[in-house]
Amino acid sequence: MTRRLPAALALLAAPVVMAAPQAPAPSPLPGKLTVGDPAPALKASRWVKGTPVAGFEKGRIYVVEFWATWCGPCRQSIPHLTEMAKQFEGKATFIGMSVWERGEAPEKVEANVDAFVKEMGDKMAYHVARDTGDAFMAQAWMQAASQKGIPAAFIVNGDGQIAWIGHPMDGLDKVLANVVAEKHDLAAAKADAEKAAAAEARRSQAIAEFGKPLQAAQVAKDYPKLLSLAKEAAAKYPDQAELFDRPRFTASLHVDEAQAAAMIEAEKAKAEPDMGIFGYLIASEPGLSKDWYAKAVTILEATLKEPEASPALRPYLAKALHLAGRSKEAAAIQEAFVSEARGKAPEARLKQFEADLKTYQDAAKAEAETAPAAKKPVKKKPATKG
Repeated sequence: MTRRLPAALALLAAPVVMAAPQAPAPSPLPGKLTVGDPAPALKASRWVKGTPVAGFEKGRIYVVEFWATWCGPCRQSIPHLTEMAKQFEGKATFIGMSVWERGEAPEKVEANVDAFVKEMGDKMAYHVARDTGDAFMAQAWMQAASQKGIPAAFIVNGDGQIAWIGHPMDGLDKVLANVVAEKHDLAAAKADAEKAAAAEARRSQAIAEFGKPLQAAQVAKDYPKLLSLAKEAAAKYPDQAELFDRPRFTASLHVDEAQAAAMIEAEKAKAEPDMGIFGYLIASEPGLSKDWYAKAVTILEATLKEPEASPALRPYLAKALHLAGRSKEAAAIQEAFVSEARGKAPEARLKQFEADLKTYQDAAKAEAETAPAAKKPVKKKPATKG
């Protein structure tokens, strides 16, 4: 399973055209959308790959997955979707819908999408489309279902209802197998979705109350206040305590190092620890000791060895190495990352990556010049006879 960074970060991947749908009427825009509701209409400005899908045909099952060219986790999930498309061939139709694309000129955005799909090749072996000019799919599906991140997937059952909503790497295959086998408990899934929606509402409430004060304390580098606010928020919203782990950890790095170390050890003790967030946070925080940056290096090196580790952590490993006084190694990692990012990352981000690389290269030269010269072994004179 691909793990994503915790929610705390929010604070501071030729068939015949199908017949027209015979499903229930689509949900109105911009209403709410949840499990059990009729699926909204399927619209696209154009079909990038595969024959266009006209709509949801009664008795057929569909997976509609939302992605974007700039989304790292999307690139990771696309091959998994292709595997499922092959596994459920003839039983479910997979559609990848490009939304929220970034770029100045529409023609540039379209070129980026085409280039991305071409690059993915057989790793993206299902229907691929682009959202409409008025962002109908993003609004009627993603926004209506309160989905704020991508990739996000929706299963549409044979009755044209939304059977499941979630991250494509978090149980999509199991749920789809049940839907195909007609074993999916839609009522139970709806209840689970309602419970999740209630938790999301609670989360939004917690952020509305504490988000701005926490951010203000962070910007002001008032770490005692940041720690106090994080603890207060976690006490008031214990069911959302994880949401405030980032500011609590960041503040602790400055005012209570023992607590920061304890948080790392507590994560290590979990059945499925997610250590990468700690390496990311340490590397992102200026003014710490070299010992902390060395700890970030250890964490990030181990995390990046995991089978499904996000390559987006590599610049943070480079940064941690640089701050730990190992700029030559930092420059080597950053140079490889920049080389891969060219033509893929947004221009502004690429410039920042290149600037960081220059910083590490300059620092590496300085470190080499100031490093003490290796001592040559002193040759002993042969003993003279008396």
